[in-house]
Amino acid sequence: MQFVAILRLRNDATEQQQAAVRRAEVQAVWGLAKSGVLRSIHFISAPGRGAVMMIEAADIGEATRHVDALPAVKGGLLNPEIIGLAPFNGYEVLFHT
Repeated sequence: MQFVAILRLRNDATEQQQAAVRRAEVQAVWGLAKSGVLRSIHFISAPGRGAVMMIEAADIGEATRHVDALPAVKGGLLNPEIIGLAPFNGYEVLFHT
C-alpha cells in the first residue's frame, strides 16, 4: 500500500535542535530509500516548513513505525500525519453508459 507522510516542522523547533539531528535524519531517510520504503520526498514550500514523503508499506502501522523512527520525529521537531492512499478508479465512468 502507498501512504503519504506529511511532516510539519513545529513552530518552536530551533535551528540548533534541527542541526543536532540533521545528519542522523538524512541517514535514516537514505536508509528508507535504499530499502524501497521511501518512494519520494519533497520539501513543503509554503505555508510552513517540513517535508512530504511517499511511503510503501504493508499497512498504516508499518508506515507509522517508519515515520516515528525518524530522528526529527523522535526528537519532537516534526509533527507527522500519515494518510493512506487507494488507487483512483474514476476512469471506469468513461467505459460504462
